[in-house]
Amino acid sequence: PPSGHVYAALPDKLENGTAAAGESGYIPHAEDRRPIIQAVSLGDTSHPDRTAYLLANMPACLGGYAACKTQTVFPANAGTALSAHQGVTLLFSADDGRLLSISDAHEVTLRRTAAASAVATRALARDVPSVLALLGTGPQAVAHFEALRAVRALTAVHVWGRNAARAAAVAKAIGGGEGGGVPALVFESAQACV
Repeated sequence: PPSGHVYAALPDKLENGTAAAGESGYIPHAEDRRPIIQAVSLGDTSHPDRTAYLLANMPACLGGYAACKTQTVFPANAGTALSAHQGVTLLFSADDGRLLSISDAHEVTLRRTAAASAVATRALARDVPSVLALLGTGPQAVAHFEALRAVRALTAVHVWGRNAARAAAVAKAIGGGEGGGVPALVFESAQACV
């Protein structure tokens, strides 16, 4: 897909849910997502009714593309090596129906959700050095940190989660990240975190 499309940040090839050797890792492309999010806000996209139980189908169309994320939901996977959400995102040409890509839905969701937060932050928050509060310790926590630090200078990160050990692991991952990380502190309550 051309640059600026919702899937532009994904590597060309995924193996076992991670970028193939030599491909770039998580690099948020919040600016690439801005036209997509604006189109959704203006009603310029179509989103047929979604179905959800143990199998969720989420179709959408925009411009010359049609996509469908199909995933299963298995809450019992939480705390294991598997995500509770397993699935694929299929991207098709809306012009001729050709399948253009098959991507890991877990990776697409991580990147899209964090990028949407980055777009909202850029549009709504003052552009000043900021302290980020992360409430939760799942995969979205680090993804949001990466995306938000791409659009704002972060002076510190506050982390809270129901599981103190997981909160400490997120704080360590953030504090020891590329580029020296950002000071990250764990809080005992959500109220103290924010």
